[in-house]
Amino acid sequence: MNVWNSRRTSVASCKGICTSSQPLASAVGVKILNQGGNAADAAVAMAAALNMTEPCSTGIGGDAFMLYYDASTRKVSCLQGNGATSSRLSLDYLHALGIGATRDGYRPWDPRSGLCVTVPGAALLWDDTIQRFGRLSLSQVLQPAIELGEEGFPIHACTADQWSRGVLQGEEANRVFRPLHGRPPQANEVFTNKDLANTFRRVGTYGAKQGFYRGEIAARIEEAVREFGGVLDLQDLSGHETADEPPISHVFRDIRVYQTPPPSHGVAVLLALAMLEKLLTKMGIDKDNCRGRGDEYEAHLMIECMRLSFADALEYVSDPRTTTVPTELLLSDAFVSSRVDLISDRAICNLTCGDLTPFATSDTVYFCCADREGNACSFINSNYMGFGTGIVPKGCGFTLHNRGYNFNLLPEHVNCVGPSKRPYHTIIPGLSTYEDDQSLHAVFGNMGGFMQPMGHVQLLRNLVDYHMDPQSSVDAPRWYLKPTGLSQTSGDMRMSSVQLEYGYGGSQDGGEDCGDDQGQRVASSLRLRGHEVDELVCGDARTLYGRAQVILRHRPSNVFIAGSDPRADGCAIPQV
Repeated sequence: MNVWNSRRTSVASCKGICTSSQPLASAVGVKILNQGGNAADAAVAMAAALNMTEPCSTGIGGDAFMLYYDASTRKVSCLQGNGATSSRLSLDYLHALGIGATRDGYRPWDPRSGLCVTVPGAALLWDDTIQRFGRLSLSQVLQPAIELGEEGFPIHACTADQWSRGVLQGEEANRVFRPLHGRPPQANEVFTNKDLANTFRRVGTYGAKQGFYRGEIAARIEEAVREFGGVLDLQDLSGHETADEPPISHVFRDIRVYQTPPPSHGVAVLLALAMLEKLLTKMGIDKDNCRGRGDEYEAHLMIECMRLSFADALEYVSDPRTTTVPTELLLSDAFVSSRVDLISDRAICNLTCGDLTPFATSDTVYFCCADREGNACSFINSNYMGFGTGIVPKGCGFTLHNRGYNFNLLPEHVNCVGPSKRPYHTIIPGLSTYEDDQSLHAVFGNMGGFMQPMGHVQLLRNLVDYHMDPQSSVDAPRWYLKPTGLSQTSGDMRMSSVQLEYGYGGSQDGGEDCGDDQGQRVASSLRLRGHEVDELVCGDARTLYGRAQVILRHRPSNVFIAGSDPRADGCAIPQV
């Protein structure tokens, strides 16, 4: 069992700083900063290093999103590296295979099937991030990860545990990721991945378009997908482009919070925060007189806001290239007010999505970095379910993700699977600025599937309302809304129960003993308000709450202060 109750303090730097779930990846980011790179260069270097050191969570065979803060212009930019389905994949195609709602009943598709592989968007996002914002070449930025793969690196404890539980398919996957007599590497054992190093070298030399989406690697991806029943082909891969779209944002207190737009569920974060601020304002609670993290009534309000925002996101969020997503209406004052009116002292029964008509006119890694000039990058990269499909293209050293599993299989739903369509996406990086002068406030994120919007809301409240430092904000015990079913099987994700982390409402370090603590008090109060609350979560099960990273800019001094989640192996490392 991993020990979770270690004490950390925030890490501060007058120069740059990097934080991630792997110490080696954080160190790689700082190395790139010391070589003259900026926050964008460091972020891509960390993405590659995390693929090497934590392949059970992330990789070049998955998707990635990023938010970038340019200190010279005080502008926030957004790039989305989320690929689409094959042009040949449709609901009718799945029905012909007996998948979905057919005359014989309902049969969900296998999340490990090659059918769930959408075009991996990470490689081109890495390249486009460097081209758009970086200072170094892609080859330079990928070099530290290449060296890790060729020379070997030690496996850290939390990663070893995740690795051992990961699902892998086929001889190639076992050859690469279970190289020691058919078993995965254990903590402190040295692992090499020369195949992945060669993949990175090829991408760095030829660029992602030629080195990944065309040529030998693309052919190996097509071959592997077909072997496991998928239809993604070379034409689908070669036509992929990174989405360069404005981020969406909303002001919470005096902080403007930025999120990635649909098909990600960043709008769920903004909608929950908008509802929460209206409620707190009605109660006369501002950021200087909050009741505190442990207040059971504030927990009830946050949970209700999050339940409502999920109901709306899961109903309306889809690929905006194929469906009109009413983001502005969802965040409009009139709609937010209509949702707030539903919240009372009791949990909402029969929760449904909001009607917009009257107002119309999970595994992942999150990491972030900031440089000495004040630029900052919030970055998230994911395989989705651990190793994703667990399928490894021959000689490439990475697994292919299964992001397509997030499609809905109900024909009338906006997120229904279709050809050349991007699925509802759970990964979201976060970034915030001060509204009065647009200067940087923080970069933050909390990986973990549907935990991510919940984590963002809790992290922001910790930072803004409870005035916690970054390390304390990520240490603090969290709540999680447990879904009754994933959206692709039910058309909804109703939140059936609340899962409180041991220590919620009391000591911030939690602890290993599952006996009585302040969390029981909060749990009892929530049950009296009509919530279903499970037993307190402790021990290794705390991975449920994801792994957060935060870099906060201390406004008076411009010092960067960072915190790294103790639920993972990682740490924050300052530039010297």
